[in-house]
Amino acid sequence: MINKNTILDLMYQSIQGKNESITFIKESNIEKKVLYKELYSKSKLVLKHLQDRGLKKGDEVIIRLSDNEKFLYTFWACLLGGIIPVPFDYLATSANFNKLIKIYNQIPKSFMVTEEDILKELHHISDDEAEENLKDIETKVIYFQDINSDNGYGNLEDIVETDIAFIQYSSGSTGNPKGVVITHENLMSNIESIIIGSKHTVEDKYISWMPLHHDLGLTWFCLMPMVLNVKQYNIATSLFLKDPLLWLEKTSEKGATILVSPNFGYKYLLEKYEDSKNYGWDLSRVRLIINGAEPISVDIVNEFIKKMKKYNLNQNTMYTVYGLAESTLIVSLAIPGEPFQSIKIDRNYLSVGDKIVRTKHRENGIELAIEGIKVRDVDFRITDLKHKELPDEHIGQIEIRGKSVTKGYYKEKASDRKTYMSDDGWLNTGDLGFVTNNYLVVAARQKEIVIINGQNYYLYDIEQVLEKLDEIPIEGVIASVVSSANNEDLLIIFVKHESIDDKFINKYRAIVSTLNKEFGIQAYSILPIKNIPKTTSGKLQRYKAAEIYKQLSQSEKNNMESTIKQVLKSVNTEYRKNAYKILEQSEYKLNSVEKKVIEITSSVLKYNEINIFDNFFELGVNSILMKQIGEDLREVYGEKILTSAIYKNPTIKELSDYIIEHVDTPNIKLEKKNKKNNNYYKIKMDDYYKLSEEQERQYVLNCLDHKSTNYNISVVWILDGKLDLKQLNYAFMKLVERHESLRTSFHLVKGTPKQKIHKNLNIRLEENKLKKDEDLEEVISKSIKPFDLTMAPLIRIKIINFEKDKNVMILDMHHIIGDGASLEILVKELESLYCGRNLSKVDFQYKDYVMYQYEFMKSVMYLKEKEFWNSMYEKKPFERELITDYKRYHTLDNSGKRIYKSMNKELSEKIKGIGRSNNCTLFMVLLAAFSITLSNYYYEDDISIGTPIIGRPNKNFYEVIGLFVNTLAIRLHLNKSITFEEYLSYVKNICIDAFSNEEYQYNELVNHLNVTRKTNKNPIFDVFFALQNAGTSDLNLNQILAKKYSCKNNSARFDISIDIYEKEELSCVLEYRTSLFKEETILEMFSDFENVFIQVANNSKIKINTIKCIQKRQNDNKKNSMDFSFNF
Repeated sequence: MINKNTILDLMYQSIQGKNESITFIKESNIEKKVLYKELYSKSKLVLKHLQDRGLKKGDEVIIRLSDNEKFLYTFWACLLGGIIPVPFDYLATSANFNKLIKIYNQIPKSFMVTEEDILKELHHISDDEAEENLKDIETKVIYFQDINSDNGYGNLEDIVETDIAFIQYSSGSTGNPKGVVITHENLMSNIESIIIGSKHTVEDKYISWMPLHHDLGLTWFCLMPMVLNVKQYNIATSLFLKDPLLWLEKTSEKGATILVSPNFGYKYLLEKYEDSKNYGWDLSRVRLIINGAEPISVDIVNEFIKKMKKYNLNQNTMYTVYGLAESTLIVSLAIPGEPFQSIKIDRNYLSVGDKIVRTKHRENGIELAIEGIKVRDVDFRITDLKHKELPDEHIGQIEIRGKSVTKGYYKEKASDRKTYMSDDGWLNTGDLGFVTNNYLVVAARQKEIVIINGQNYYLYDIEQVLEKLDEIPIEGVIASVVSSANNEDLLIIFVKHESIDDKFINKYRAIVSTLNKEFGIQAYSILPIKNIPKTTSGKLQRYKAAEIYKQLSQSEKNNMESTIKQVLKSVNTEYRKNAYKILEQSEYKLNSVEKKVIEITSSVLKYNEINIFDNFFELGVNSILMKQIGEDLREVYGEKILTSAIYKNPTIKELSDYIIEHVDTPNIKLEKKNKKNNNYYKIKMDDYYKLSEEQERQYVLNCLDHKSTNYNISVVWILDGKLDLKQLNYAFMKLVERHESLRTSFHLVKGTPKQKIHKNLNIRLEENKLKKDEDLEEVISKSIKPFDLTMAPLIRIKIINFEKDKNVMILDMHHIIGDGASLEILVKELESLYCGRNLSKVDFQYKDYVMYQYEFMKSVMYLKEKEFWNSMYEKKPFERELITDYKRYHTLDNSGKRIYKSMNKELSEKIKGIGRSNNCTLFMVLLAAFSITLSNYYYEDDISIGTPIIGRPNKNFYEVIGLFVNTLAIRLHLNKSITFEEYLSYVKNICIDAFSNEEYQYNELVNHLNVTRKTNKNPIFDVFFALQNAGTSDLNLNQILAKKYSCKNNSARFDISIDIYEKEELSCVLEYRTSLFKEETILEMFSDFENVFIQVANNSKIKINTIKCIQKRQNDNKKNSMDFSFNF
């Protein structure tokens, strides 16, 4: 028995004894263990910050944090200070945003603890009216990163059991959200009931991937283990969605005993699970797997249990539960150790008051999971619609009351409470069920919610969104939900319309499109209805709509679907004719996969006029036909083609591309596309686009160090002359309009980085005047700032006026939207627009290049390039370490410095002459000499050097702004017994082969080699080498004299990089990490580099091992090597 009054009392008592912990699993190989005592202490530091901002007991704080560790510090801080926490989903969706606004309308004085990036995402989905609401919210925001831990602990408040512990908000985006009030008494009572019912032991270890804004993830799998002082493991929800198998991998690794997932989690995991693989898990220590939060599918549970048997999972571990926020969490629990139980009943007897009829037949039968017996402190009963209790095995409303049950919703009117709670405390859950032998069975949902893929969607939400369509009149649509044979919710939409005709099809298509766009879901069926069922007072009767659907015979349903399909085809005929005409004009050739998908779809739909741009849903494909198409495709292409792939790729073209990308069988030929038709690579506008391989690498680098300017491309000019700011601003705006890359932002969409092209951006120059007390160099340095990739544009131009008719112009953009060649294009076009010259039309944009690359990576040519690079690294090199002055730490330190040097004109000319006499480019000569120099800063003569390649595959992309540059990781084996000329010939051949295979992406090579990525160094190579001859970024603005200004740089992209500029004198920029090297070491390296050329220029047949700096370094390295071995 718990003998404390609040969860705070129990937590305090817990941390006095054995100090257990929570482990946050943030990535598959990144974990952080936090002791409960430490969590308690840090939460008090957070409380101090909240109190310093004026928050006191009884105030509300909305918690909207993506990091679970930060979430818990904030949540416990609120509990300790009597502040009322309101957990909230951090994802920036329209539904969440609307819900957030409505919550603020209920509790307008509430503060919100969040992260700056999370709040910024809301700006991307808000309209003008919403922006005003956001401005108000932002005045009451506390950014977690601003919380100062040096200010001491906050003051702990006296908390009693009747105080509110937290508020759990439910409801959809267009209704009024309801805040379920959870008091400390509610919370303690339900936790104790769970402990007793689940037969908790001190040996239990909990593991969960559920979000903490969800009551099951928060109360049972976070708060309860803490107060019980047992181990728990918290997997980031985004990580589970990316790799659901990791859940069981970590369960096995940690020896967890209690797991949790709603029904869709098991289904999602099974989709990724491969029977043929042996994952090596040991699930023998698992005691309970909690299954609740949504309707339970008996088939999925049985499949999961069966497949996990090979990993020693006890077959009696599946633990079904029923609960809701209004009961704090749990109403009923299965009995631990009992096998999973279900009951099959006739689905024709599911109305309120019906006595259930057991059946063994699949037809008209529905199999329901038995969800346990009532827990202590919560009673349940089954009643008719007048709240009169019904006998066992009769369908009725599930009503609850007890110590764990809420007393009501936050800030509600007393009169509202009577709509769901009786005078004697019975709360109507909105669910239908029955009791058999004291066990509760939830049969259907009377509550007006449909659950699809584990996500709640309110029916009135769906209706109100659809009513905004021009095609749908007010109150002209009603949504309802029925249960499938697997007890999954099916969304049924009725539209007010007399019959299935052309006008109905227009409504049908609008609904299909809107459901997909706004909610990401599909309706099971969309049908016409003459009259929308309503009460006499005008209230929609959704349960009656469901009854109407259930009363239709299967033949009636089939006939209606068939008619819809036929009319839809008729309506689309003209569209198809036009589509075929476009295809004929473009001479597009169908590949074998596209032909097969069309053939299968035509066969299933019994319709021949289908083209690659047709959308399955607009063709009238329902889930049954979708399943049939999926099965036929699997017969041809194997089990990798899941039905879910068809939903995610809803056109023939998209699905065909998906198959080509994901399937590797003899049935697929990676056909080279007809590149003569350039328009093939031009793709239509969409909400989000894939990233190129180059962009993906930049995105990852930015995530690792998002506060750095390492990947900014910046150029500064001093302008002398009268500057027309209005004309310059016009030129800048026209540039942004002209190039989509300059209007692009980057976002994580379902765990995958995507780019979004904005149609319009209100962009202007930044204009500043230098103040008397400001230093110009310092102002320039501070003007070059990190970019937030989620906020377009990722380019800025700033003008700083420091004297009359004298200005500094700073052009700064992120590398993810451009490269050196793009900078040249941008400067050239900026000049033309400023000077009033017209520019030729831009035919291609960067997204077209992404499409080109995507297609190229499926070609035989790409496979050959892949083979070349893999053969270069066939013998995977052991990890090479530069000889550094300072120890390399585990975390990356990008602090850096640049040194500017040059070689005199005479030596520069001799270097160029070596190239001419050996039929080599200047780059090859420089690389050969530099690799000789560099070998003396390693302990071996097998090194890799990174070098950029311009990466624009054909003339279509020569004038496109974007990130095309690829990195070639050139591997060189230095034989010091040969002559320089012989070595130069070897380097020449390596370079020619490398440049001939330049489209294979560096990122792909890293992935293929399975190089262990470290946070403190670059994979494969440490040193970057480039010959810069693409242009000079000179600026010519009419009569204005523009002089480039060298920016001070305090960071480094690589351990060492050297950029050589081809002029009369070869000028060099050496950039290095000051955390690894002293300046004198880099100067000595340049001196060695120069010395190689001095000796080679006099005798190109000199043997490498006789070069003086080589001999000196070899002796130094032997000494260092001996010291190292001795110390070790």
